[in-house]
Amino acid sequence: MTMKLVSDESTILVLMSRTQGTVRNLYRPLEKAGFRVSFVSSTQEALLFLSKTTPRVFIQDWSSIELSQSIMFHQTILKTEDFGGICRIIVVKEITPQIAAIATDYFIRRVLTIASAQVNILEEVKIAMAGEATTTPLQKRVARMRHNPKEYDQLEIDKAVEEAYVNFSHDPSVKLEYGNLCTRRNEYSEAEQIATGLLKVDAANVRAMNLLSRCYMKIGDFAQGVKILESANILSPHNSDRLAGLGKAYLANGDRDSAKAVLVEALKIDPTNDEAAEGLGDVALEEGDAKQIVDMFENSLSEEELVGFFNNAAIAKVRKNNFDDAMSLYEMAMNATVTSQLKCLVQFNMGLALRKMNDDAAALRAFKRCVKLNPMYQKAVHYIKEVELEMVKKFDKKLGRRNIAR
Repeated sequence: MTMKLVSDESTILVLMSRTQGTVRNLYRPLEKAGFRVSFVSSTQEALLFLSKTTPRVFIQDWSSIELSQSIMFHQTILKTEDFGGICRIIVVKEITPQIAAIATDYFIRRVLTIASAQVNILEEVKIAMAGEATTTPLQKRVARMRHNPKEYDQLEIDKAVEEAYVNFSHDPSVKLEYGNLCTRRNEYSEAEQIATGLLKVDAANVRAMNLLSRCYMKIGDFAQGVKILESANILSPHNSDRLAGLGKAYLANGDRDSAKAVLVEALKIDPTNDEAAEGLGDVALEEGDAKQIVDMFENSLSEEELVGFFNNAAIAKVRKNNFDDAMSLYEMAMNATVTSQLKCLVQFNMGLALRKMNDDAAALRAFKRCVKLNPMYQKAVHYIKEVELEMVKKFDKKLGRRNIAR
């Protein structure tokens, strides 16, 4: 059950390390202005706080935790719809190109230096809150769709992007989403113009670099596409979506070893990344050696996450009606697990794929293997009854035709 979050307009959450006690002085003007300022010292504490109440503003002292943890935290914020209205600010020693790129990548509202925060933290927070307030529900919806595409139908996403572009064509984020829509429509020239225009304004706009790279790869220039993505990855590292795109670009460019390395890195950061799973699944199929890929994870994934990778790769193949590859990946998933519960899940998904292949007998066997592993798996029990009934109907229909022929 999802906990109902309570929005608190007067609360500001600040993330800093335990060794930064003196930095608390930065935030005293906020308390004097009537804000309730709460301090946490880790991303785990921050997420626990956010699960109970939604503050209006989240401020992070950037040096409080290492870079990869910060990025994973902001990825989590973006992919959690209930956190969408939080105005995020980071405080840094100096604003470098990498900091600017990361802020763009993760929709961080404002970047402050410690020096500027010491002088006017209250005014800076008010400016950031005002900017967040002017973001319309439609703009926020488009951003949510980008980071949670599996929750929406593609036609629904495209319609929302078109509507947003008509009304907010000045918004760089909306421009980017419209550029992505253009690539889906094979309108690469217009998408390239949008990307290059945004990069003229902000050379560290890594999301525009993503779009420009996609344009090059769509017209077959994989080498240039890879070069742009590599530059974006240097500016804003640890982005699982970009790493997945880079891995598939390496594959298209014939560099399988580099592809494996970045796809494994993407899945270490986000084990649910479907694009990375599909790309690494392609590598496993080409090489026919799942164990080598499993070893590359160096025990960084749990058994459940590892099986999930093969499972998600297989599902991607099923969606494309590439059933032979899907079955091979399901077999790899079975070989990667020893847990009955996970084997049961793989068998169930295999049964669903076999149904799409119209192989009722094989699907029935898969569902029965699932129930043998877990007799309480009600979905599998349901499908066993459904497939058996369909097989009887098909047999009766076939028998009826034979009688008519006689």
